[in-house]
Amino acid sequence: IKPLGTKTPKRSDVVNYLNASGVKSLGVVLDADDGAHRSWELVKSWFGETFPDMPNQLPEAGYNSNANGRGQRLGVWIMPDNRSVGTLETLLKKLVRAESNAVLEHAVKSCNDSKTHGAPFKKVHEEKAHVFTWLAWQDEPGRNLNTVDFANVFDPKSSHAQPFIAWLLKLF
Repeated sequence: IKPLGTKTPKRSDVVNYLNASGVKSLGVVLDADDGAHRSWELVKSWFGETFPDMPNQLPEAGYNSNANGRGQRLGVWIMPDNRSVGTLETLLKKLVRAESNAVLEHAVKSCNDSKTHGAPFKKVHEEKAHVFTWLAWQDEPGRNLNTVDFANVFDPKSSHAQPFIAWLLKLF
């Protein structure tokens, strides 16, 4: 598993990565900032020729295919749930353990209040501000998503996590 970055890559970068020797499975996870349909259209423009079975609409359970004739697998998940507008952080807010919900609610309120004091984050980044503020109040504060202990901070058994986990297990 290798992230291609946090910015939306160019089609050529993604196709080159898929064509690199040794790549057997590629999972593409995008945010649905402007809607899942728009993100799905972007992915189809990248892989439609290589994976001709790509449907017009992203399946609710995510897309998984090995129909490119070269034994490669492609999976696509558009955060948070392949339908809703949102981001990874939209899903993560639903995975916060019950005992930390009051702290999350306070983080959301604090972020909202910070806007009246000139906090410059954009509306599209509001969910990120909520989650990262909440993460800053965890033990150990200031960890990012690459270093946080997911099993202790988030609830992987949550019904909201299960579709994404099932998609990952099917792909890999």
